Amino acid sequence: MDYQGLDEHELLALLKSDDKKAFDEIYARFHDFLFFYAYKLTNDEFASRDILQALFVNLWIKRNDLQIKGSVLSYLHQGIKYGFLNEERRKSVVTQYKQSLHAYLQEGYTHAEEKVFEKELVRRLHDLAEEMPGKAGQVFVLTYFDNLSVSQIAEMLNVSEKTVRNLHSRAIKDARLKLGLAIAVFLLMG
Repeated sequence: MDYQGLDEHELLALLKSDDKKAFDEIYARFHDFLFFYAYKLTNDEFASRDILQALFVNLWIKRNDLQIKGSVLSYLHQGIKYGFLNEERRKSVVTQYKQSLHAYLQEGYTHAEEKVFEKELVRRLHDLAEEMPGKAGQVFVLTYFDNLSVSQIAEMLNVSEKTVRNLHSRAIKDARLKLGLAIAVFLLMG
């Protein structure tokens, strides 16, 4: 049978009877025009191909139930338009979801969950400072929790500034070993 010589309504009738060659002919006849129309709407080659592919997949799936009153080309042309609109709606939903997720991560996560993490880290550091030998734990607490300078700590503990620096160095080494380098450095540098 010469499918190229058939008009679109004859092709449609054959398509409804599961004729794959009729489908192939409809695809070959209208593909380029429909692709350019989709591209005109999307200005994106990949999105245009996706819309066109979805249209033809849908045409094949619904072939037995098709009720096309006008031309097949008009029907497919409308399908491209609806495919484009559906894609834009989907993008809008995805964009809203991304914005919502971004807002949650910026506000919800950083403010709520980070505070919980910070409190847990501070509690562990206080526990760690209590376990440090001698005045090293005191130097650690006075440096990082009370924000005192080396000279203030030396005066408070009645020791030299060099002793405070040595105790501070020992406290940092102990903190790194017990808490892990990454957490200690994060806290001490922040």
